[in-house]
Amino acid sequence: MKSGTEDSLRLKAIDLFGGLNICKVLETINSHQFMPKAALDQIRQERLKELFQVAQKTTDYYAAFKSLDEVPVLTKDIIQQNPNAFISSSYKKKLFKKATGGSTGVTLNYFGSVSTQSYLWAGLIHSWKIAGYQCGDRVAFISGSALIKSDFMHGIFYKLLNVKAYDAFAIDEKSIGHFIADIIETRASIIFGYAMVMSLVADYIHAKKNILFPHLKGIICTSEVLTDVMRKNIENAFGVKVYNQYGCHDAGVMAFECEHQQMHLLSTRTVYELDNNGRFTSTDLENDAFIFMKYDTGDIVTFSNDECTCGRKYPVISKILGRSNDIIIDMDHKKLHSNIFNIMFRKDPSIHQFQILFDHESFALYLAVDNSKPHMEYNRIMEEIKRMLHFNAYEIVINAPFIKACNAKHRYIINTTNH
Repeated sequence: MKSGTEDSLRLKAIDLFGGLNICKVLETINSHQFMPKAALDQIRQERLKELFQVAQKTTDYYAAFKSLDEVPVLTKDIIQQNPNAFISSSYKKKLFKKATGGSTGVTLNYFGSVSTQSYLWAGLIHSWKIAGYQCGDRVAFISGSALIKSDFMHGIFYKLLNVKAYDAFAIDEKSIGHFIADIIETRASIIFGYAMVMSLVADYIHAKKNILFPHLKGIICTSEVLTDVMRKNIENAFGVKVYNQYGCHDAGVMAFECEHQQMHLLSTRTVYELDNNGRFTSTDLENDAFIFMKYDTGDIVTFSNDECTCGRKYPVISKILGRSNDIIIDMDHKKLHSNIFNIMFRKDPSIHQFQILFDHESFALYLAVDNSKPHMEYNRIMEEIKRMLHFNAYEIVINAPFIKACNAKHRYIINTTNH
C-alpha cells in the first residue's frame, strides 16, 4: 500500500519535469465532483465570461464579436482557414503541439495550454483511481496517437508515471501475445486502451484459455464506443471490471465512468450545448492559448436527467454515438487499427481529408488534397500501406467524392464487404 505522501511526491516530480499542474487539477476535480449542480453551473458561467473577454481582446477571430451570443458554431474548416486567428496574444506559458483526426478524417493542428495538458493527465489519473489505481502502479497503454511516444522527454515522463505503451496498430497474434506476457510479467495494475482493440485482445485470451492476470485491478477503454457486448467480452477474458472513458480534447471534453458505470462529464472544464439532433458542441474553458468556443465535436451525445447514486453532481452522459473506428483486415487476416492513418496523414498538410474502402481482396485510398504538389507524389503513401497490409489490388483516388454514411456523417474507414 502506497502512502499519500509517496503519491504526492511522485506527482509533484511529474509536474516539475513536465511543467504541468496535475496535482492542482486533481485537487480541483476532487473538490468539484460532489458540489451541488447549481454551484458547478455558476463556476462554468463565470469562467465562460472571463474566457470570452480574453478571447475578444487577444485573438483576431473573436475580436469580431461583441457578445458570446454572436459567436457561431466553430468547425475544423473555420479553424484551418486561419489557425493563427485563434491564438491568444496574452498567453506566455509553455505551448503543447496537438493534432486530432477525429471521426471525420480531417486533421486539425492546434496548441494546448499548460492547463489543458494538466487536465488531460489529471482526468486520466482520476478515471484510473476509480478502477483501483494508486500513484506508482504500473499502467499499460494499448493505444496509439498522442499516447504512443518514443522521444526522450516522453520516455522520462512515462517512467515517472510508471506507464508502458504498447503499439495497438498492428494487432496480430504475435503482438497480442507479446504484450499480454509483458503485462503479466511487469505486474500491470491498470490497462488503458482502445475499446475495439481490447475486445480483440479478449478474443485472443478466450481462444488460448487459462491466461490469468493476478495483479490487474481494472481496465479503462477509450477512443471508441464501448458496447455492452465488448464490455462483457473484455471483463470475462481479463477477470476484472471494465470502465469507459470519453474524451474530445480539442473541445475540452473529458468524461469518466464511475463505480456504477455512469459516464460523468467534467463539466467545470467545459460549457456544452446540444442541437436538436443531439450534436455536441463545447467551449474549452481551460485552453487559454488556442481558444475553442462553441466547437463542433462531430459527436452525437445524449444526457440523462437522473442523478447518479455515486453522489457526483457532474452531468451523466447516457449515450455516445459515432466515433467507432473500423479495424482493417487484410487477406492474411492481419488486423490494423485505423488510427494509424490519422497519424500518417498528419505529417502531410496538403492532405485535407481521407477515406479508405476495403473488402476481402482490395484496398482503395481516397484523398482530398490541395493540389500543392503533383499527385504522383502520393504514391509513396500506397507503398507504405503495401508494407503493412496485403491485398490483391490497391488503388489511390485523388479529389473524388467521398461516400457518406446514412446520417450524412463522413466515415473514413468503410468495409465494403458489409455493404
